[in-house]
Amino acid sequence: MLPVALGLAGCVRTTSASVQFSPPPRVQPAPQTRPAPTLLSAHFALDDAPQLEGRDAIALVFSEEVDAASLRPDAFMVLLADGGRVLATDAFLAPASEADENRTVWIVGDFGDPRRRPPTDVLVIRALHAENGASLKGLLSAVLGYDDGGRIVFAQIQPEPCDAGGLRVRTFWSDGLRDVDADDLPSVALELVGGRTVEPVAFEDHREHGDFIGESRDDNVLDLCVPHSERVVGVRVKAGAFTDVPGHPSAATRATVARAPAPE
Repeated sequence: MLPVALGLAGCVRTTSASVQFSPPPRVQPAPQTRPAPTLLSAHFALDDAPQLEGRDAIALVFSEEVDAASLRPDAFMVLLADGGRVLATDAFLAPASEADENRTVWIVGDFGDPRRRPPTDVLVIRALHAENGASLKGLLSAVLGYDDGGRIVFAQIQPEPCDAGGLRVRTFWSDGLRDVDADDLPSVALELVGGRTVEPVAFEDHREHGDFIGESRDDNVLDLCVPHSERVVGVRVKAGAFTDVPGHPSAATRATVARAPAPE
């Protein structure tokens, strides 16, 4: 037994060094470059309209252009003042439907009575997408009353200048505008950096007597032409400058002007 013991005594016990494993570095998500889409406004636009076979219409304005291929009427639920819930029976891009103006959707259906049983809210309950792929499902807006005048819900500098010259500021309204005429230019004040205000030099997307070129007279988009070299930060419009489709005068309204959209 002694040789074995001596052999064991000559062995040196070694332990393998422990290996430290570090988790991979956590990658921080890239910051969002675009804000989440919103439903900017909903307005009870038409009540028992003959052109809609006696149905009603609500004008919806989104913060993003809507993908027409995803548009379906049963994506829109309207809540009524008495607790009722109804789905739209039709939905289409209107009243502004030019390629770069597709933020507005008219939904059509039986949406109650303006005074005894008015619609109160609109909710997107099924898949609906913006042209950039963003989901619009789940967006909600209170409904402006039938007698409420139109107002600006979004204003943005456009990359293309006006045909009349100068910067173009595009305004989206809660409903279609009628009676737009050059005589109304003094009703609009463009707020400039430094606090000054100026009038637009022209309106665009309309003829001299108020008929919109290539689109409905009741378009809810109005472009304002700004004098050269001016930096616009806001726009104000006096009450009663225009009327909506049924003839209600527009409300006094103000909006901050967003910068030009980033190139796609």
